[in-house]
Amino acid sequence: MPLEKLLEQCTTSSGKERHKAWREFFSRYKHFLFYFIDRSCAQWNLPRLNLQEREAKNDILSEVLFTLNKDLSSFKNRDCEQAFIAWLQVVCNWTTGIYLKRVFKKNISATDIAELPEIKEGHDELILWELYESIIEALRKNVSPEKRKTERDINILLLNIWSGFSPKSIAEHPCYSGLNVASIESIIKRMKKKITFFDWMPFF
Repeated sequence: MPLEKLLEQCTTSSGKERHKAWREFFSRYKHFLFYFIDRSCAQWNLPRLNLQEREAKNDILSEVLFTLNKDLSSFKNRDCEQAFIAWLQVVCNWTTGIYLKRVFKKNISATDIAELPEIKEGHDELILWELYESIIEALRKNVSPEKRKTERDINILLLNIWSGFSPKSIAEHPCYSGLNVASIESIIKRMKKKITFFDWMPFF
């Protein structure tokens, strides 16, 4: 059956005809769905999220199929199989990310930002980049924009909690030559009070 006709039956038919169309759809594209979900899950450390791989992937597949059932009619290039497969990949990646981030947030919602080194362990660069950007966004939101040295203080906090630099190491850096160790420690302590882990998850 041509792609255009299959998508039409999946989105406009009803009853047995619709059920038959979706069975054919799944039979035709299931290997793509499994592959895209597997590849997306590989970016996350599922045991780190206390997830069983098979159970998580089955849940994600269910959510992907729910999304497809809802959004399939919005796909326009119905005469292009290659474009449709690329669209399926986007849906799988997006849905997998939403699912795993939701689980991630649930697992760490009561965790303090000071425990970041443990939280970020075991995740690939893409996930770590999202976490890093989210921390910066939340810090800028929680710190008064009138404060003249806000960006400096954010950088000092991140050097400490993200990269593991001690206050002494930060004070020795030429960029912070006007600050002593006590000043660095004071900045870090003050900035930590501005934010909790639950606050800095805006991308969920």
